[in-house]
Amino acid sequence: MSPFIQLAAAFRLKIQPSLVAIYADHPHSPDIVSQVGTGYLVRHRDRPVVITAKHTLYGESGTEDPGEKSFFWDGKLHYINSVPRQIFQEPYFDVASFFADELATKPQLPVGIVALPKTPIPLVTIAGYLARDFRRSGSTLKPAVRIHTDSRMGASKGQGFVAVRYTRRRNKSSFTGNRLEAVPQPSGLSGGPMLDTFSLLSPDPKIIGTFTDLKNGEAFGANSLVAQKLLSAM
Repeated sequence: MSPFIQLAAAFRLKIQPSLVAIYADHPHSPDIVSQVGTGYLVRHRDRPVVITAKHTLYGESGTEDPGEKSFFWDGKLHYINSVPRQIFQEPYFDVASFFADELATKPQLPVGIVALPKTPIPLVTIAGYLARDFRRSGSTLKPAVRIHTDSRMGASKGQGFVAVRYTRRRNKSSFTGNRLEAVPQPSGLSGGPMLDTFSLLSPDPKIIGTFTDLKNGEAFGANSLVAQKLLSAM
């Protein structure tokens, strides 16, 4: 079996059940929602916590009402403002988190998974829901999982960031030599986990960052030390 098939299978088993799609009301059709981001669910202080990108909640301008964003579980949408809820924000990085007790029955990752490994990481996998492929079927929401794996890069943003190669138009895979389709714009993946790829094949996979942005062929996000600091404040 191809190692990349093994990695995809490990991701589906270990990480995918704990992904959370973030929704916003459609600007022209208030009765439906659009998928605008991703979060991942960890167990912290015996409660479920969603970690995501700050801009999935506040918008790129930072002026949107996060209470109007929502997530889906147990057959219905749960708006962030439906219960009293504090959103914890990292002041210098595009990362936020909040308790989500509505997701208590959804699989939660152990908080220890959010950690930087002690050895060099050659490959990074970004995971999340791709907005381009989001579909609805009546009242059923169908977010589309997408993973992207490529070489880790030195983050041009500097300290506190993790980066991975994300060249949207390449003719061949650098791993297999096979021709590739154009990589899609990663809209909707923001807030998803950035994983140490090979750790997916171990008993203890590691989330090394939270994906937030793409620039000049470099997909980057705040590293897991930032998320750890945020969790410690909750």
